[in-house]
Amino acid sequence: MNRVIEILIQRLEEKGLPAAEIPGFIRSVMIVIADNPSMSLEEMNNRLHAIGWDSFELDYHILQLDHCQP
Repeated sequence: MNRVIEILIQRLEEKGLPAAEIPGFIRSVMIVIADNPSMSLEEMNNRLHAIGWDSFELDYHILQLDHCQP
């Protein structure tokens, strides 16, 4: 597994996201980013909360790792 992906999964799990939900969360983040790549972290969290990820806060470090995904 790519080291960036391993770190991303580890950080998400450390923040309390269950392993089974990580693929769906990453897909949601990628969809939000594709819709507006220049939105702020606060806007991104608001969008993620609006689509059901209200129990999780994306932070800048995780966002940087997610942007590294192919």
